[in-house]
Amino acid sequence: MKLMKYFLTGLLGASLLLSRGACTSDAGSGAESASESTAPVSTDAVSDAVKKPYTAGTFPKDATEVRYSDFGAVGDGVTDDQKAIRLAHNIANARNLPVKADEGKTYYINAAESTKTIEIETDTDWTGASFIIDDTNVLAKAAQRAHHVFEVAPSKEAYNITDITQAVKGQTEFDVAPDGDAMLIFTDETSIQYIREGNNANSGSAKSDTTILRADKTVRPGTELVWDFQHITSIRAIPLEEETLIIRGGVFTTKAKKQDSTSYYNRGIHVIRSGVVLDGITHYVTGEGKNSAPYYGFLNITECADITVKNCVFTARKQYSPGTYDIKMTRALNVTFENCTQSNDILDTDYWGIMICHRTKQLTVKNCSFNRVDAHSGFFNVSIIGSELGHQGINAIGGGTLLIEDSTVYGKHFINLRSDYGAVWDGDLIVRNSTWVPNKGKDLTGAYAFIGGSYSGFHNFGYACGMPRNITLENLHVDDSRATDKYTGIRLLGNIVEDWTNAEYEKKVGAEGYPYSVPETVTISGFSSASGKNWTLTKNTYMYRTVKVTDLDK
Repeated sequence: MKLMKYFLTGLLGASLLLSRGACTSDAGSGAESASESTAPVSTDAVSDAVKKPYTAGTFPKDATEVRYSDFGAVGDGVTDDQKAIRLAHNIANARNLPVKADEGKTYYINAAESTKTIEIETDTDWTGASFIIDDTNVLAKAAQRAHHVFEVAPSKEAYNITDITQAVKGQTEFDVAPDGDAMLIFTDETSIQYIREGNNANSGSAKSDTTILRADKTVRPGTELVWDFQHITSIRAIPLEEETLIIRGGVFTTKAKKQDSTSYYNRGIHVIRSGVVLDGITHYVTGEGKNSAPYYGFLNITECADITVKNCVFTARKQYSPGTYDIKMTRALNVTFENCTQSNDILDTDYWGIMICHRTKQLTVKNCSFNRVDAHSGFFNVSIIGSELGHQGINAIGGGTLLIEDSTVYGKHFINLRSDYGAVWDGDLIVRNSTWVPNKGKDLTGAYAFIGGSYSGFHNFGYACGMPRNITLENLHVDDSRATDKYTGIRLLGNIVEDWTNAEYEKKVGAEGYPYSVPETVTISGFSSASGKNWTLTKNTYMYRTVKVTDLDK
């Protein structure tokens, strides 16, 4: 009787899971769970039905966690475990149970299941386990290369808001109350921005911005809109999560795709859920060739808020065209990287920049060691604290407050305003108690600009361009100990618009081009250098003739 009762219970569980799976967005998730759970079970084999590997129907109802071995994951580094891992998470998601990898195991993931992403909706602990993501046989077609291995998925569905027809930069309240705090994504398809210039020129993308609107109709401070919207094509609301999901541990090794291609690969962890902590994850890369396929990132954070990445190790990828990354953020709000490093030397120029950002807001990099912090289509309100940044330094484009404190930067410039996106920072720059080691600590010849970049004045980027309005430098130390006889010192403001040397240029750009704005104020105190040389303001005195400079040491 007990055996028959357990048998019937198992069939009931399978039936319930089948009905649940029909409602999931991932066809592989529900369908696979159902198909595996309803396999025929003979009465002669009932005693075996409760043994591992479990199916959805035989997994114990009183379980408090799910392990990959429960569903047949071998973990020998050779057997493809992706199907078992996905089933384990499907069951955990359906029953709201945490997932734990088996310590000492190495899980192998290859191309066979590359079109089926593993959804994570509950706390997951990979501590003590390793994963091999073998991309050597993943095809370049989007059906395979564009699929992430893991996706941290939201528990609530996004919805559209139609009651807001206009919005202005800095708006602090809307006459709409979301059902709980939500991240809003504004889009205006009639306006184009970030029209890239140079070798990787493109036609830009629709104006877009994000903010967090609270249930009381107010905007969360620091997430205010940075653009005006006279026209709104759409507003998508993504509900914030009430509970924090934690993913910890695990050593991942990607066997890179050797392919001379411009088609980007994903093949990592995709976070699209708000309120996530990733703690103690390590990622390595092996097998890169001279012209390996480019990657968007092992860690992708997309259209979500309140993400913390701490105690993690990432790997910068070989430098080849196009650029390739290990971390990517797109329309992300309130993201913090803390106590994170990269596995390779931050000064090794064989490796490309580790990070890329698009339309990201409230980014904090604290106590990290990376070869760069970078924005392509903008980041806003950025804090870099107690960190060490290598040969590519800080590549900034965006606005709000850019704060660098207690940090060391080894780039050619302390801050490079990206020329391909208009060399723009629409806000203020504050640098405190930080050190700049120009030219990656190598021999110094000529002069080096603290803020670098270039701007022609005759390309439309889709927005007004200019330098930080107010620049404050406190206790800046320049380690120019490798100065040669040809070294002439530090200039605070680079010659960003080289042709802006007379009134004729101003007249021409006013009539035919797109004017560039220079800082209103520069305030400096506590400056020091290893060579003993003091700072100078600029080479281009005409361009910066209106800047008010205050040297508090005089």
